[in-house]
Amino acid sequence: MSSEDSNQKKSKFEQQSKKYRILSIEDKQKIMKVLQYNNTIDTLSTLSAQYKTSIKNLRRWYNEGINRKPGCGRKKLNLEAEKKLCVWIIEQSAKQGKRVRRTQLKDQAISLFNDKYFKASKAWQDEFIRNYDIKYQVNEILYKKGMLNTLQKQKFLEMQDKRNAETNDKNSENTSSSSNLNQSQIPTQTKSEENNNNCQTSAFCQDDYQWFQTPQFDVKFEESFNQQQFEISPQVNPLNEDSWDYKINQEESQASEFVGFNSKKSKKQQKKKRIY
Repeated sequence: MSSEDSNQKKSKFEQQSKKYRILSIEDKQKIMKVLQYNNTIDTLSTLSAQYKTSIKNLRRWYNEGINRKPGCGRKKLNLEAEKKLCVWIIEQSAKQGKRVRRTQLKDQAISLFNDKYFKASKAWQDEFIRNYDIKYQVNEILYKKGMLNTLQKQKFLEMQDKRNAETNDKNSENTSSSSNLNQSQIPTQTKSEENNNNCQTSAFCQDDYQWFQTPQFDVKFEESFNQQQFEISPQVNPLNEDSWDYKINQEESQASEFVGFNSKKSKKQQKKKRIY
């Protein structure tokens, strides 16, 4: 076998194994960051080989943006026909006891759409099966009827467990977010009251805690507090009888009470004051 024949066979095999590839938004953002600094043909060819996409797509993303239009820019041709096709696939799978073949799906889709331009390509079939979750619905019906083999049954149960786990996680996240929202809407005073009511104490001090919550405790506490304050800092007259300030204050008070009265006693006190 010559090298040319082997190369031709490799090229045919590569064409057959080539699939429709959709890059994620994260990959497209990485590509755009590289092209912003350098958009030469060498960079485009390197990115094309790295991400397995064409240079035409890279240039289109660079010029028009990375946001992908719904349905690759194609509108839904016939929603009613798609729904009828979905029902037909499920019913036909239940009757046959196995999945519907792609050729059967294509023929039925063309007949239902009744459009000469509609070809029901493989890309359209993949998108249709993914959007309407055909694979899971068919496997569920076949599993209930016991028409799946051991491997198919195992894969279906794994898929079912995975979906149940995802739904449980979503429900728990929703409940936690709703509870946090409700807690944020409760006033602070109400929260403190709830915390006091929900306060947990041991059995040893439960009676003491209940006594602390009664109004009698407040009265007793206030009385004991006032008594302690009186014992610690009793009211003492800062002026001593023997002090000079006390004598002056006494003289001023007596002079204010007996205005215009000059007795001998007051004169003697005034003399003493002068002597001091």
